[in-house]
Amino acid sequence: MATQKSIERAAQCWCEPRTSNIGMIPDLAEVFAEALDEAMSMNICVACRHHLFGCHAGPPGPPSTIWYNHFCLASPVQKDVDPVTGRVTGNEHAFCRDINTDGRCRLYEHGVATKGD
Repeated sequence: MATQKSIERAAQCWCEPRTSNIGMIPDLAEVFAEALDEAMSMNICVACRHHLFGCHAGPPGPPSTIWYNHFCLASPVQKDVDPVTGRVTGNEHAFCRDINTDGRCRLYEHGVATKGD
């Protein structure tokens, strides 16, 4: 069952200039509303307590637009050690985009994200 807010928003789509000539189909509006509710319930990394801000792993920009290029502190990856220098190479944590590919991350925990450097 869709929320009232999503039903209202889906119904408003028939008032747009491009669709105002199409008669409203109530069943279709309800399916759209259910899809809106599902999309709004997805776990986006910037709201997760494990999301690390400020990694600069991707293009510069605000974290809300490039969350997928930042790291997940709950998902460590195996570190590679350079046999010659002994230095650790690679990332210590997985990228958010690698573990939250569909907005339903199994590691998601709502909370205040960690601020990185």
